Amino acid sequence: MHKMIILTGLFVVALGVAACGEAEPDLICGGLSSALPTPEEAVTGLASWTEAGVSESEPGTWNGGSNGDITFGTITLIIAKDENGNNIDDLVSGGSFPICIPLGERSEQSGNATDTGAFVTDANNGGHVVILGQEADDLIGRFDFTMGNASGEVRALTNGVFRIPPR
Repeated sequence: MHKMIILTGLFVVALGVAACGEAEPDLICGGLSSALPTPEEAVTGLASWTEAGVSESEPGTWNGGSNGDITFGTITLIIAKDENGNNIDDLVSGGSFPICIPLGERSEQSGNATDTGAFVTDANNGGHVVILGQEADDLIGRFDFTMGNASGEVRALTNGVFRIPPR
């Protein structure tokens, strides 16, 4: 009788594990996935995202320094400091991943996003960028944010991923 109970218990545990599949990655940095995007998700040299239900992608690059940024198409994300005010260059060179950068009004603990200055992150529109790793010199990560303009229009860039070289 005990053998049957143990075997039944093991079967239930095994069935539960099989039904659940792989564990979901942790959500970090404003709800972004901590999973490194695969090369299929984040194609080398591109930033990709969804906007208004449409998948978009643009060639991108990054640059370090006191005005460090990620640029793709006409969009620039200022990434000079992380959420604790640390310099991104130091964190990247030290391999201190993940690196969380809130986007909003630029400060010592956040960056900002702009599309040719017409749409920007601010106190009412924001989001996050997370740098999850580096391969060779390419930065790899995720983003999700909204930008607004003076007319009150809002753009939402969601499910963003990047694998981009330095410029």
